[in-house]
Amino acid sequence: MVNIFKSSVAPCARVNIIISGGGLAGLSTSLGLAKLGLFHVDIIECRSEWLSQGSAFGLAANGRKCLKELFHSSASLNRLLEMGIYSEDLDTHLLIWHMLRDSLLEEVKKSSSISIHMGKTIDSYDDTSDQSQIEVVIKNVNGADGREKLTGLLLIAADGVYSNIRALAGLEPATFAAKTKWRGTIPRVPEGSILEPYLDKGIVPLSTDGSTKGMQTGGDCLVNLFNFHPKVDRKMTFVLNASVVNLQHGTHPREIFRKHMPDPYHHQILEEVYMLADDKELHYPLPNAVIELPISGNMGWGGRGRVVFVGDSAHAMRPASGQGGSMAFEDAVVLCRLLKNAGVQSLKTRESAESLVNEFEASRFDRVKAIWDNQWEISEGVYKKGADSTSFKWNESFDAWVKEGV
Repeated sequence: MVNIFKSSVAPCARVNIIISGGGLAGLSTSLGLAKLGLFHVDIIECRSEWLSQGSAFGLAANGRKCLKELFHSSASLNRLLEMGIYSEDLDTHLLIWHMLRDSLLEEVKKSSSISIHMGKTIDSYDDTSDQSQIEVVIKNVNGADGREKLTGLLLIAADGVYSNIRALAGLEPATFAAKTKWRGTIPRVPEGSILEPYLDKGIVPLSTDGSTKGMQTGGDCLVNLFNFHPKVDRKMTFVLNASVVNLQHGTHPREIFRKHMPDPYHHQILEEVYMLADDKELHYPLPNAVIELPISGNMGWGGRGRVVFVGDSAHAMRPASGQGGSMAFEDAVVLCRLLKNAGVQSLKTRESAESLVNEFEASRFDRVKAIWDNQWEISEGVYKKGADSTSFKWNESFDAWVKEGV
C-alpha cells in the first residue's frame, strides 16, 4: 500500500482547499489532505448539527483498505469495525452509517488543519483564469443575513448526488433510478417490542409477496431491517424501498406501504418501525438517483479549472454491492496521492490545477465506470426482473480486481 502521508514534498506555508459537503466523501477527503501537511481545509456543510440518522453502510474490502490509509489512528478504525457485522463471504463490514460518519468526524476534529462551517452552503464561485485562487461565496442555509468569501487552490465537490456544485457548474443533474427509499435508525428496540424477536437475526427482509428473499424479490415494496445487536445494544436500522416516483417532500412511507404489503403482520412491524424511528427521517423520501457517466473517459466526469468532483457528486451509482461509498474513499486516496506527488506548485495556476484535475479523473474513470456498470446491471436484474442476486455473482478475476482497490 502506498502511504500518502509520508510526503517527500518540502514543507511550505499551508494554503486553503475548500470542500463542499461534510458527508463521508468530504470528511474522508479532508483527512487525506490534512495529513499531507500542505493544506488547510475548509469544509462547507449545509446541516447545522450532526444527527444520528441514516441506515446501514456496506464497507467493502477496497473501501476498508482506503480508510486504513486515511484514518489518523488504526485503533479508531478497528473500534468502528468491531461494531459492525462482518461477512466473510463478501469480505464486507456492515456498519451503522452515522457511526462511520462519527468516526470520520472524530478524526477530523483531531486535526488543526480542518475547519467545518456548519449550516452553510456555497452560493457561487469565481474560477476565472486570471485569478491565482478560486473565490467561493458561502451563505447561511436558514436564510439569515450574512455572506462570507473564502479562497482556495481547489474546490472539491463532495456534496452528494444532488450536488449544489454540479448545478453551479452547469453539469447534468442526477437521474431517477427505479425506487424511492426512506432510511433511518431505531436507537433502541424496547423490551416487549414486536421487533425484539428479530434482534438476533441479522438482516430481516420483508417484501410485497411475503417472501424472505428481501432484495432478491421483484415486489413493489421492500423492507430491510438491519440488526446490530449485540454489537450495539438493541440497535436496528432500516431501509424502506418503494417503486414510486415524484413523491412530495414530507411523504410518509405509511401512505405507500399500506397499499402494497398485504400481510397484516408486516404492517404491525412497520407501525413499530414508524413509532421508534426519527419522525423527520420518515418524512424525507429519497429517490434512488445516479450520476450517469460518459461512455468513455476522454471528457472525464465534469471537473474543470480548480473544481473537482468526488464520490456521489461525480459518479453516484446504484446501491447493489456497497461500492458507492468505497468509490468515494478511493477518490479521496487517489486525489491525495496525486497532490502528494505534485505538490502545491501543481495548483499555482488555473491551467496547472486543471491538468491535475484531468489526471485525477483519467486515472479513476475506467475503474469507476466498470463498477458503475456492474452495479447497474445487478440492480436492474434484482429490482425490475425479480432475479436472484446470486446469479450476478462476480467472477473470480473481477472480484479480486474490485477488492484489491487502489
